[in-house]
Amino acid sequence: MKNKRWPLLGLIVFFTACNASYVPVLVELHEKDSIGLDRFEQVYFIDFVQHLSEKNYDPQEQIRRYFIYDFAAAIGRKIVTLTLPDWDRIRMASSPEGFSFPGAVFFRKLLAAYPKALFLTGQLEIDVKTTSIIQEVHDDQGKRKNAFVSKQLWNADAQVVLIESDSGKIVVEKSHSEKTTIEDLFALRYQLGLLLDRLGDKLLPDLQKKKRFQERYILR
Repeated sequence: MKNKRWPLLGLIVFFTACNASYVPVLVELHEKDSIGLDRFEQVYFIDFVQHLSEKNYDPQEQIRRYFIYDFAAAIGRKIVTLTLPDWDRIRMASSPEGFSFPGAVFFRKLLAAYPKALFLTGQLEIDVKTTSIIQEVHDDQGKRKNAFVSKQLWNADAQVVLIESDSGKIVVEKSHSEKTTIEDLFALRYQLGLLLDRLGDKLLPDLQKKKRFQERYILR
């Protein structure tokens, strides 16, 4: 008799579970924290340290416009440019081996003068060399042939740093490199635009609040 009761009990439990109502809820999961832009009263941009092999090319204005317009729109914060004569003198005279941003005396004084601020700056090194490559061309009669063609090899390394004024420390640091061949100065500006976009893409996740949700169910 007992053996007959167990299947019946199982059916009762099964039908009870089927009739139960489950309510979906979204549970927020913790992600990697951003640096929290809300705690800074202002975000400042100061011009990059530059090491350029092409003396007739100055990309500073292009870099500045990217960060104070495009990148500022992406992070939803206004970025203000600081024009500092002392900094212009220091950055132009810095060595190609690199510049220690928060450790420099200039930066210690600057950070102390702007509490609760975030500084965005960096370094850019561009080396352009003329080289010859074998490329398929057409002769005067329209026939294809291989010939040596002069091209400019573009090699760029960029680094961006975010410095917190209150602690005097670098809170985010990203770098990106590009290497390709170019034909003229217009192509040089285009390649720099691509480099800045990719550098900004690396920096963006550290400045945005991240939220991830997962659907769970509770029994009602």
